[in-house]
Amino acid sequence: MFSVFAHAASGRIPWHLYLIGMGIISTIIAIIITSRKKNLENMGIRILVWGVYFWIVTFIQLILLSLIYVLV
Repeated sequence: MFSVFAHAASGRIPWHLYLIGMGIISTIIAIIITSRKKNLENMGIRILVWGVYFWIVTFIQLILLSLIYVLV
C-alpha cells in the first residue's frame, strides 16, 4: 500500500500515521465549521464548503509540521 522507500525514513512514528491523523483532525474540524454555518441552503453547497475547509486545515497542519520538522 505504501512505497518501499517510505520505510527508509527515520523516526519512531511512521510518516503515514501523521497523514492519517491529519486527515482525521481536518475532517472533524471541517465538519464542525460547516455545521455551524446555518446559511448554507442545500447539501451540495455544504459538501463544497466542507471540502474547502478540509483542505485549508490540512495545509495549515502541513505548514506547522514542516516548521516543527525544520526547527527541531
